[in-house]
Amino acid sequence: MTGHWELMGLQLAQAFPTSGRVSEDAMREYERRIGRRTLGNIVASGTQIIDELGPEAMKTGWPIIYTSADSVFQIAAHEDVIPVADLYRMCEVAYGQFVEGMGLGRVIARPFVGSRARSAAPRTARLPIPPAADTLLDV
Repeated sequence: MTGHWELMGLQLAQAFPTSGRVSEDAMREYERRIGRRTLGNIVASGTQIIDELGPEAMKTGWPIIYTSADSVFQIAAHEDVIPVADLYRMCEVAYGQFVEGMGLGRVIARPFVGSRARSAAPRTARLPIPPAADTLLDV
């Protein structure tokens, strides 16, 4: 995300943190806040982790948590198991805890349908931290 801001004329003194896995303590607190356990908490591509953990997520009702090489906390859930509105609420909780609380760059909701990741629903939502100053879009 830092690169996107730099393209728009906003340079950051420090890049957003990347962590790979979220600490066990932070995940336990997140699970407490959303009222359910989670799966994953690993670095993975969305298609890979949904293909791998999707069946278990559908059986348990637990969302899949993953990240990538950039500063992001991603939550995937099957639409028939966790309604999209509930997934968005989980993302708002994650935004408060991980973006506002720990400085990550964004949270992404990844609803999916069917039994494979390639059946991703069109309701992906991104909750990025707002730019800290004006960008070229504001000029």
